[in-house]
Amino acid sequence: MKINGTLSGDQEEAFRHGLPIGGHRTKAAGLKLIRRAENPWYEVRLWEGRKNQIRMMFKHLGFLVEKLKRVQIGTVNLGSLKPGEFRFLDSAEVTKVRKSFHPRNKPE
Repeated sequence: MKINGTLSGDQEEAFRHGLPIGGHRTKAAGLKLIRRAENPWYEVRLWEGRKNQIRMMFKHLGFLVEKLKRVQIGTVNLGSLKPGEFRFLDSAEVTKVRKSFHPRNKPE
C-alpha cells in the first residue's frame, strides 16, 4: 500500500502494537517499509479484518492511503487476480482454510 507521507519510528511502533479505532483497540499488525519515497509503500499484515481497517489506522496517524492492494487472504495467496476476477480454490487450499477456522486454532 502507498500512503501520502512517511511514518515516524514512534508511529510505526504504535501501528504495530494496535491503535484505538471506533472505540476498540486493533490487534497488533505487521508493518514493513517496502519502498522509501515521498509517498512510500508499506506492507501491512493484519490478524483481524475490520471494514476499512488499514485506511482507518493510517488516518488515525494523520496519513491517507493512496493505493491499496490485497495480495493474500488468510492462507490463500491471490496471485495475479485482477479486481473483479475470481478463481476456485484447490483442495489443499480448502483444507488449510477449514483448519484455520477450527475452534482449536482460535486464540484464547
